Amino acid sequence: MTFTQQKSFSFNEENLPLFTSGILKSVDTRVRSSSRGDYIFGSVYNIETKKLAPVLIDLEKDYSLNSIKLIIDETISVEPTSNGLRLRPPSYQSEKVQEILVNDFKETKNNNELSKIIESSVNQNSIEEIVMTVASECQKLGIDAAIAVLLTKK
Repeated sequence: MTFTQQKSFSFNEENLPLFTSGILKSVDTRVRSSSRGDYIFGSVYNIETKKLAPVLIDLEKDYSLNSIKLIIDETISVEPTSNGLRLRPPSYQSEKVQEILVNDFKETKNNNELSKIIESSVNQNSIEEIVMTVASECQKLGIDAAIAVLLTKK
């Protein structure tokens, strides 16, 4: 192969972003599916070139759409692949991003547990039992709560 033929095989950096961190600027909320699972796309800002590049965000394992929305405008770690950029797992993210993700996970878990408690309590026909159950579970989970009951005239 001659030198001129080798030049024709060079990659154009605009087509293949090669940076490893940037600022997540936006996310497309349309969830797509493939044989590997659900994913979305976002836009990451390259601080050095001052350009936006698309980034693939895997929703199957480490991230949820809500958690991704919380890290918009945060510096994230991305992995250059042959198909473009991919958001790296939470263990490779900065401490600040990891803290945001952990807090979101705890809040989501607490909300799910509280919803299950309320649903099971509604099956019992006593308002007093519902209020006591919710207050008790909120105290166990360390959630501040206020409960209001509206009784209509018969």
